[in-house]
Amino acid sequence: MQDFSKTVAMAFGGGLGLAAYHAGAYEALWKRSVRVHWLAGSSAGAVTAALIAGNSSDKGIEPLRAFWNFPPLENYRPEPWRHLFGWIGAIGTRLVGSRGHFHPRLPSIDSFVFRSLYDLSPMRERLRNLIDFDRLNSGRTRVSIVATDIESGEPVVFDSSKSRIEIDHLMAICGFLQSSRRSNLMADF
Repeated sequence: MQDFSKTVAMAFGGGLGLAAYHAGAYEALWKRSVRVHWLAGSSAGAVTAALIAGNSSDKGIEPLRAFWNFPPLENYRPEPWRHLFGWIGAIGTRLVGSRGHFHPRLPSIDSFVFRSLYDLSPMRERLRNLIDFDRLNSGRTRVSIVATDIESGEPVVFDSSKSRIEIDHLMAICGFLQSSRRSNLMADF
């Protein structure tokens, strides 16, 4: 039986490769019926925190699997050329994008204004479908995510205990530049 007089917190770092580790660490606690009270993250870790807090614990790690596209461990099969295929996959992702996450933004012929390298609208849509933002902001689990202000380089913390976290906050923490305009989100916190 868990002692609820203590706060259980998980902090998730950035880096897409850590998503599987994040899910495994959360799954270990979830299987032991440990309630997590506070989730924090940056970049991919912020997305992971939102996927956990924005879903009921009965779903386990299924929302994480659905978003990060990793199969259950039981289906893992080692491949002799795995490292080479990983590098080829990484290069291909930079060139053509990642289905359901992002795709390269083609330069506009009408304007010479730089908007961004990648279009993140596929990820925005997936997150909207996988996260219940009312649940995420309900106060049941505190969520703190960190973005970087691209003008000052200073960290900006979005905290569900102080203000509502929405899809735009999650998009602001992504590692890909989305717009050359400064977001009004930073002024809200």
